[in-house]
Amino acid sequence: MSLNVKTSSATKRPWLGWLFDFHTPGYVPVNTSPDPNGIADALSGAGIKEVTLFAKCHFGYSYYPTAVGTRHPGLKGDIFGDTLQACRNAGLDVLAYVSFGLDGRAGEDHPEWRQVYANGTSGNPGWFISVCPFTSYLDALVIPQIREIYERYRPQGYWFDTMSALAPCYCACCREAFRNEYSRDIPCDEADPDYAVFGSWRRERSRRLLQSLGVLIHHLDPALEIGFNQVGSLVFPEPLPEALTMLTLDPATHGQQSMQFSLNTAFGVSTGRKCDVMPTIFNQGWGDWSLASPLRIRQTAAAVWARGGHLHMGDRMHPQGRLGPQSPKALDILSELRDQIGKDAPEENAKLAPDVLLLHSASSIYGSDGRLFAVGDPRERLHILNGAHRLLLDAGINFAVAGEDFWEIWLDQVSLVIVPQISVLREDTLERLMAWTRGGGTVLCVNCLLDDLRTHSWLGLGGTLPPVQDHIYLPEPSGNNASDPVLVRGKFCPPIVKGAEIALHAVLPYHAKFGESYGWGIGPPNVDVSELPVLTRHSHGDGEAWHLSVPLFEDYAQHGNWQQIGWFSRLLQMLMPEPRVTIVEPTGGVEVVVWENHESRWIVLVNHRGEELFGTGRTWSRTLPPLPAFPVSISMGDPPEKRLVWSDAFNYPIQISDCFKILRAEMVSTPEKSDQTELVEASA
Repeated sequence: MSLNVKTSSATKRPWLGWLFDFHTPGYVPVNTSPDPNGIADALSGAGIKEVTLFAKCHFGYSYYPTAVGTRHPGLKGDIFGDTLQACRNAGLDVLAYVSFGLDGRAGEDHPEWRQVYANGTSGNPGWFISVCPFTSYLDALVIPQIREIYERYRPQGYWFDTMSALAPCYCACCREAFRNEYSRDIPCDEADPDYAVFGSWRRERSRRLLQSLGVLIHHLDPALEIGFNQVGSLVFPEPLPEALTMLTLDPATHGQQSMQFSLNTAFGVSTGRKCDVMPTIFNQGWGDWSLASPLRIRQTAAAVWARGGHLHMGDRMHPQGRLGPQSPKALDILSELRDQIGKDAPEENAKLAPDVLLLHSASSIYGSDGRLFAVGDPRERLHILNGAHRLLLDAGINFAVAGEDFWEIWLDQVSLVIVPQISVLREDTLERLMAWTRGGGTVLCVNCLLDDLRTHSWLGLGGTLPPVQDHIYLPEPSGNNASDPVLVRGKFCPPIVKGAEIALHAVLPYHAKFGESYGWGIGPPNVDVSELPVLTRHSHGDGEAWHLSVPLFEDYAQHGNWQQIGWFSRLLQMLMPEPRVTIVEPTGGVEVVVWENHESRWIVLVNHRGEELFGTGRTWSRTLPPLPAFPVSISMGDPPEKRLVWSDAFNYPIQISDCFKILRAEMVSTPEKSDQTELVEASA
């Protein structure tokens, strides 16, 4: 049988933007041999849609002849304006990059504008200095420079960086504002009960400031795009202030790259806003000028484009005002991949069709009472969500990720919602989850019995007992104990059952005591299961709420126990008997993303394998070719009142030897059901 490949010009073409980093010390000569037309031609030829150019950097230097700010001492001519005009002539949209929270020159010239830390110190002269936007800095410098850039150059929007501007500040202006509102001093100790008041106050104050700044910019031109780096992203997981138009997802440049961008894209596309997911082309992010391996660049881009995300690649412009030697190579790599994915991409009317929703919450980042808003590096508080995302991906599950303000858009698609160790669910979230389970939905809460008493009752539980172990073993979800029990590290506090049904009992370590170990090791499992419940089920109407009382996702993020992949996959098979697509007997590293319209189903497989990490502390990623070909088998459920029929030309197992593969299945309307599936395969 020949393949019935359906062609369409209306496919979801991968979107590609470019950001040129240009933080340049004052002693460096700038724009001495400019080539703005060469830059614009290279970007346009590679299919770039939007470019972000530096108007002002973290040093506080402007890259055009400003009458408001501080012109870069080594600048010749107008590198910002000339490059902007060349890009505009080539048909590209241009955003003006303006450093918002870091400004070395302003901090040196106006010490009263500096952020002050809890210990009374502030930034170091001669380097980036954090400034407080609640001082006169905003009215005296930022707003006049925004107006100046617009009046001279008419960019399509503003890309503001960095969100250190929202960090806790103890400058005279902030101390006075807090004292006027609360009649007491700002607390310095995070353990102080008033620190929660301080956190919530800073959050609301920051949102008002960003909203007012967005309104001011839209008075210049209502069509301008406005984004503040990381606001609205995983570390600030709430809706953007109304006047802002886009969010930027800016993960760490160290650690696993393609996995980070998979998670960020999954979250970003759930918000309904334009969002740019921003990796860099370099081995160590902004830290060097050495090009990352082509395969790593391709893997990262494929992870973003698989879910229809906007890839906004980070690069550096040479101080001379031209492309660096790495840029054309990266542009060629991404242009080729964009064409490969684009020819087989889902049609424009196709939509993401996940089976599982992974829920994210602001309380995971800000703390249950808001005290940790913008404290430290919020990305460090994503480890549980990272573990949940990685385990779902490794288990071969087709899933979405969404915050509490966006998750309901997926409820008519998914059959399972997973709540990953969230200490306090918002009241409206819990009410909606309760209603959804009564209507037939299934919820799995993993180690959520922390602070929320209403959640306890909904799960048919009454809180927890004191911890009995710092690691336990999980028996097979089906109850068949022929397989080895699976180790999970972390505090085990057995739940108090009040109405729920016990689905699994824990297997305890042999003669171990909480807080003690076998030397530096752990105890082997007992032969028999204990009487302590670890997995419970509580019925609500036509649906169920399950609870797993171990920190599975946190443990997986830290230790990557491969046996947890199979155990978790088998658990989800019990909770979700008819998913659209799953990877059969997964071994990890392959992400499955499903798109559907009324006629077709697209299965996008992203290959995250082969990534290696190097270094101590911060680890740096590389992926070197060739990726070994390996087999992947998938299982597919028929859509309601349709069937998918096998083609003789499609054979299992699927061989994946590149960073992505796209499969297409035709949906045939028929009252009959068939175990056969017709797939139209398209791959790189």
